[in-house]
Amino acid sequence: MPASRNTTNFKSCRTCKRSNGAELLVRAVSQFVLRRIDLEAVESELAPAEHEVRYMGPADRWCVRRIADGVLVTRNLDSKEAAERHLASMVTASA
Repeated sequence: MPASRNTTNFKSCRTCKRSNGAELLVRAVSQFVLRRIDLEAVESELAPAEHEVRYMGPADRWCVRRIADGVLVTRNLDSKEAAERHLASMVTASA
């Protein structure tokens, strides 16, 4: 009888909520670039934030707020995503 092809040896622990695991079987390798990420750009985004996106109630809705003095730089944006896009455009414009 041939050996089993199932190579999974990982058993999940249902009682341990913090335990996670995975097993990866690589059968072939080729060079194919799915996406290129510039790591220097990622590190620059991790700089201390000068602004934040915040919901300021029904009057001002989603806003971009300067953290240093609390001034609302932009008000009345429709969604959190719109405010985050606006903040990202502010950061790239100042760079």
